[in-house]
Amino acid sequence: MFKDIKWTKISIVLVFWIAIVTALLNISGNNHIIASGDNNSGTNQETAHGHHHQHHNTGDSAVIPEHLNLNDKPVPMEISRTGKDVYVTMTAQITDIDIKDGYTYKAWTFNGEVPGPLVVVNEGDTIHFTLENHDPIIPHSMDFHAVHAAPDKKFIDVHPNEDGTFVYQASNPGVFMYHCGTGPALLHIGNGMHGMIIVMPNDGYPTDNEVDREYVVIQNEWYKYNDLEDMTYGQSGQVVLSTKALHDGLPNTNGTVGALIEEPLTAKAGEKVRFYVLNVGPNETSSFHVIGTQFDDVYIDGNPANHFKGMQTVLLPASGGAVVEFTLKEAGQYKFVSHQFDQVEKGAAGLIIAFDDKIPDRSELKKQFGSAEKNKADSEGNNYLKIKATNYEFDQKEYTVQAGEEVTIDFTSEQGYHGLSIDEFNVNIHGRGKASFTPDKPGKYKIYCNIYCGTGHYEMEAILNVK
Repeated sequence: MFKDIKWTKISIVLVFWIAIVTALLNISGNNHIIASGDNNSGTNQETAHGHHHQHHNTGDSAVIPEHLNLNDKPVPMEISRTGKDVYVTMTAQITDIDIKDGYTYKAWTFNGEVPGPLVVVNEGDTIHFTLENHDPIIPHSMDFHAVHAAPDKKFIDVHPNEDGTFVYQASNPGVFMYHCGTGPALLHIGNGMHGMIIVMPNDGYPTDNEVDREYVVIQNEWYKYNDLEDMTYGQSGQVVLSTKALHDGLPNTNGTVGALIEEPLTAKAGEKVRFYVLNVGPNETSSFHVIGTQFDDVYIDGNPANHFKGMQTVLLPASGGAVVEFTLKEAGQYKFVSHQFDQVEKGAAGLIIAFDDKIPDRSELKKQFGSAEKNKADSEGNNYLKIKATNYEFDQKEYTVQAGEEVTIDFTSEQGYHGLSIDEFNVNIHGRGKASFTPDKPGKYKIYCNIYCGTGHYEMEAILNVK
């Protein structure tokens, strides 16, 4: 009898704990489902038109099959005006963007540009916006930060091979972001669907009569191709600056590494320059700064009411804009950067050159600066070395130079964070940079990674062969 009671108690205890474990497993499973749904809110979502769409986002770098052979040519934005009504037509399309040497991104774009075309309207204008979706598989949409509109009515999806027209008023002046708002918005923005719209104030800015030149500057980030996980939890691979032509004859670039170094902006010494600047993110903050000068006047978000003076750096959150004005008192080359210098190492730097005399033709400038590295490499032959490091290896096992001639090493960490040292020539570069030296004697010298964290870095070696 006592034995039966004992086993009965054991059975009750076992049933109790089995019930507890089962309940916990169910809760864990439900949480996993909820988390997965949040993380892929656009993976299988019902759109405003009642259809379903799927983002092929697997976390790898494989191109979406339906996009594989697509590379639509950039097309001009259509814009026209009738009184206070402005008619804008843009395309959603897949276009290859060369972010840097050897790295082409099959971008989701507006009109084949990243950032998209610059839109300029006046305060109080009514915008009649049409989006033509040339993407064969994915819906896209338009979210203008410059307007008041019900998102569920006027920021809705336009389905593949369809178009949609939406009407709204630009009632406040400023520098605003626009972007695709289709979920997950992070994926669409991260893949390239973003840009700037300027709403010019009816009464202008108080400093209009002081400004000699004006340009547009936009900062954006790039991540692994179509990888929502990397965009959410990872770090940007590139942070870049670009410009859009505000007036005829001004440069118009994509957001690529070195775009505004290879094609610098220009002014004359003593002139006051205005930048309409915007950080489209999608994730990081920009600390916008022009090296060698100060901002005489700043209008936060580009609104004349938000007027500040004498600032050194302007903080731009993701989607934050500003109008900044500064004077270049001396002739010379002035870099503008995000003062978060990890972003500079990833490409967030541009150049404006102040000339004493006549400003050279843009084609001459582009030839001079855009081909500077190539020309230098050609003129110096094998003694100008571009060395790239990926995860735990240099791009070559051996590099050959000539003794008695100056050697320049141009080093870049392509993947991960690495360094380069050659002890005999006091070369010590971290992350990215250049070093020059003249080897007197022929011989073989060890090149190694100077980042001391983990066996992978210790094992990174190559040879400099001096002949």
